[in-house]
Amino acid sequence: MQEIKPLLVQLNQLEPLPAKNRETYLESLTRRGYKYMTAITGILFLILVILAVWHKASPFTDQGREIAIWFALLTMFIPTMYIIIDICVGLVLIFKFKSRSFDWLILEIEHDKKAIESLTKYKKETLLEVQDWLQLKCSRLSNRISTFIGNSDKYAVFSLIGLGWSVWKELSKTPSVSFSLTNGDIVQTLLLYGTAFLTGIALGAMIVNYQIQRYKYQLELIEFTSVHDKFHRTLILSGFC
Repeated sequence: MQEIKPLLVQLNQLEPLPAKNRETYLESLTRRGYKYMTAITGILFLILVILAVWHKASPFTDQGREIAIWFALLTMFIPTMYIIIDICVGLVLIFKFKSRSFDWLILEIEHDKKAIESLTKYKKETLLEVQDWLQLKCSRLSNRISTFIGNSDKYAVFSLIGLGWSVWKELSKTPSVSFSLTNGDIVQTLLLYGTAFLTGIALGAMIVNYQIQRYKYQLELIEFTSVHDKFHRTLILSGFC
């Protein structure tokens, strides 16, 4: 364990190229704008809540209501403008997709080569042992997800049931029923709780799958490191190094 632990620690620090490192100036500017937009909109929304509570306790005059309306319009206008700008930026980047894909490839190769070079100091036996453990871990996590969750058919069936129930209620003109067992609507309550349960499972599966993808990336690095080491040894034996 003492031999493979340093390698595992270093692998845990290695990550694929972050998305922000692949951004163009326009994308970076848009991302920063999103942060400012979120902060400003959050402040405006908080002001609206305060104004609503204030108006309920002590009704505003016409001038006070007009100020509140302007705050509400700003709260809607700023996100709308950001969405429009983001769509325009996306359309511009679509036309540059070919060149951007090539740039991404170069950046990813450079990033991964640095990671591979940092692993060449470890012995081949250590790399292979860690590779076996990571493969076993990936297999166990994948089996755990498939055993507990199964395929996606159950989610599709449950969604269709929920959709059909909502449509039937709307078309039959039945009165709205509260999501409570005390009102006797057991079917709708079960659908609600079942959907919430499956949603929680799906989110958990996403987290586990994210970890699996990290392990797979580490396996790819080990594989490339082994190939690099084998190629380097071949050159030495051939007298080229």
